[in-house]
Amino acid sequence: MTDTLLTRRIRRIRLELCEGNNALFASRLGKSRQHVSALCSGKSHAGRSTLDGILAAFPTLSREWLYFGNGDMLTDAPTPPSAPIAETLADIADHLAQLSDLFNALSSCVSKSES
Repeated sequence: MTDTLLTRRIRRIRLELCEGNNALFASRLGKSRQHVSALCSGKSHAGRSTLDGILAAFPTLSREWLYFGNGDMLTDAPTPPSAPIAETLADIADHLAQLSDLFNALSSCVSKSES
């Protein structure tokens, strides 16, 4: 178990924004209670996707505070989306490639059944 500064900030979010309720915190994040329990105890480390999920679940949470501990925990305005446009476009391209592969496989199946 590692009690890092990031772990302490995550626990503070759970305490102040979810009244210390693991089930509520898990629900807001779309994660299991066991997962958030591990995050808050330091048994599991929060990766970028988890941190971005926390920011999405709590729009007034400060990105600078969550990632680095700088400034106030809450801001007046929701945080902007985390993924840069290029990253988002790359994700879309990957999904389109997967759809193309599925379409080709389906076309192959249809061709075989028509033979």
